[in-house]
Amino acid sequence: MVYSTDHEPHDRRLAAGGDPATSRHDLDHATLFEGADLLIHDAQYLPEEFERKSNWGHCTIDYALMVARQGGAKRLALFHHDPLRNDDDLDQHAACARLAGERLGVDVFAASEGLQVYLD
Repeated sequence: MVYSTDHEPHDRRLAAGGDPATSRHDLDHATLFEGADLLIHDAQYLPEEFERKSNWGHCTIDYALMVARQGGAKRLALFHHDPLRNDDDLDQHAACARLAGERLGVDVFAASEGLQVYLD
């Protein structure tokens, strides 16, 4: 299990996900998750929010998905949700991330207070 909080992409273009990390810092970050059964990763922003909030120490859902896949994490728990979002927003973002995760081979879910996760 890996817990990655208060992290943002070194290469700002990766905030939108998609492309694999190529900068040394982002590659090193993805390497931390190699073979992890569970990655709990900061995922506070959407890509369109990141530009004005970069250097605040948080990343996007898309970046978390990208490094989880690149690092080979089996499951990704998104956390450190933006406090301006309501539960419906979080549910919608989690559903989109879950679909993207299915295409990438990563089981994705939103962390929430009181959630219990069992590891094999």
